[in-house]
Amino acid sequence: LGTIGGKGETVYLSSGDTVTLGGWTANSMTVSAWGDIHGWGAITASLFSGLVKWSVGDGAGGYVTHTGNIFLTNPNNRIGVFHLPDAGTIGIVNSAAVTLSAMNVANLSVRSQRSILQVGALTVRNLAVFEAYSVDHAGASDETFHYDISLGELANRFGSLSLIGRSVNIRDVLDGVVLQDVRAGVVSLTVEDNGYVRGAGAVTASTLWVGGWSGANGTVLLTHQANRIGTVSLGAAGQTAALHNAQDLSLAEASLGTLSVSVSGTFSPASSDNTITHLWATAAALTLSNAADLTLHDIRISGALTLRVAADILQLVGAGVSVVGGGVDISAGGSVSLSNLSASDGLGTVRAAGSIYLSRLGVARLSIRSGEGATIDRVGPAAQALGDLTLLGVSVAGDLSVRVDGSLLMPGAVTVGGLVSAALTVAGRRGDLTMSHAANRINTVAVRGDHAVIHDADGDLTLGDALLSGGLTVSASGVITGAVGTISVGSSALIS
Repeated sequence: LGTIGGKGETVYLSSGDTVTLGGWTANSMTVSAWGDIHGWGAITASLFSGLVKWSVGDGAGGYVTHTGNIFLTNPNNRIGVFHLPDAGTIGIVNSAAVTLSAMNVANLSVRSQRSILQVGALTVRNLAVFEAYSVDHAGASDETFHYDISLGELANRFGSLSLIGRSVNIRDVLDGVVLQDVRAGVVSLTVEDNGYVRGAGAVTASTLWVGGWSGANGTVLLTHQANRIGTVSLGAAGQTAALHNAQDLSLAEASLGTLSVSVSGTFSPASSDNTITHLWATAAALTLSNAADLTLHDIRISGALTLRVAADILQLVGAGVSVVGGGVDISAGGSVSLSNLSASDGLGTVRAAGSIYLSRLGVARLSIRSGEGATIDRVGPAAQALGDLTLLGVSVAGDLSVRVDGSLLMPGAVTVGGLVSAALTVAGRRGDLTMSHAANRINTVAVRGDHAVIHDADGDLTLGDALLSGGLTVSASGVITGAVGTISVGSSALIS
């Protein structure tokens, strides 16, 4: 057959070679070909069936199978349902909504000026392209008007996906799926348990939801440098997620072992139900709420860092938390244990229902509140002096131990239920202790350094070791005793 067109209620065409279709109008149209099917003219049909896979005997007891391709790419096609069960490559362009029945193909491209739906499982071994948007009168793409793509059949199998649409719903039961190019408003992607989602191309979406990838091998890797995602929801108990975003990113939900994010803007996980175990992050600003223990790895924030964790906050040995241009605000329902916490503006707040441990502290001005004890170490390597520490506000139920290679200033009220221990003599450098606020509530103080000024407004005060190269000034509203330590002062001591 050459190019053939026509009109009829029910049309059936068969050829032992490639078929080229001109314009057709029919209710139901079936075309079978030993070769390919090409749609040169516009086809209007409620149902189009294309059959291009055949098996014939080879004369030796076996079979020879031929699989052809189907290309129906006239932009004026108006076909309702496509029944194209087996083919090599299928290309469809349609001006009306598209409904796909079950198919098993190597590659699939569907471009519709309305929605794209399915009534049977789709198996696309390589690349599947689904685009649902209108075109202007000249035939040029007009992606201002997007339409929905709904491919939620439980048995879908896609190798990789390229998507343009408004609201996109995709389900895939293969081990994993690769996203080549995604541009949509809302994308809902569900993969098989232990599956993966990998972004080989850029993803642009106002909201991206990924689910079903739970299990030991569940992985989401969306690290393309041009990703522009507004809100991402990782709503499955997966193992690893890595995200890069070229704009602000909001995390609506996450339940996973490891999260690594790099955001050219603010990273704001909005849900307090997140259960993230390990976190790497680079962002302009980070605000995170977490319902489980959180271990911080390398955190690099150019703005402000805010953490709200219902359990413990820990840190991998050797990792650091660096904040440039903003402050640090950390709150934990359990304990906090961090090393190398630094902020360029020097301001931080750490609150914990349990204990607080901060080593090699790079924050110069800090407020702390602990339901147990607190240990603060602001001492760098031998050749690096981290400098003075100012504790703006202190409320510690247990002991407070502070080690600084400079002076310790406590201008705000200090409330400590146990021992206040200040070591201000490090590598030959001596610092001063000043804790003179009129509302201090302390019991026992031990200090090593140069000068010390101590005031207690809560009754009796006990001095532990007071080893000073300079002077000592102590005042209290009750009795001052020194029975539990050695007092050695280089100059004068004023005790009242």
